[in-house]
Amino acid sequence: MRNKVTFVGFASLVLACASLGCGRADVGDSCSKEGDLDECVDEALCAKDAKGELQCQLLCAVQADCPAGTNCNGTSGTLKVCQPK
Repeated sequence: MRNKVTFVGFASLVLACASLGCGRADVGDSCSKEGDLDECVDEALCAKDAKGELQCQLLCAVQADCPAGTNCNGTSGTLKVCQPK
């Protein structure tokens, strides 16, 4: 019975993490699939930085959406991200 309870608890945790984004990379962290929205936290996209390295970057529509030190630029897709200057 204990194994069944442990499995149910573990399964619940996995489902909660999947829906909440547990384990997803933060903005600025490296990522591996360009254009992927699921690999990064909400409101971020895996895109190339100025050095050509993949990292999670904040999505933007206009420059005002981006923090200081970044520019709202297009990606290889149709989305824009706040890329470090």
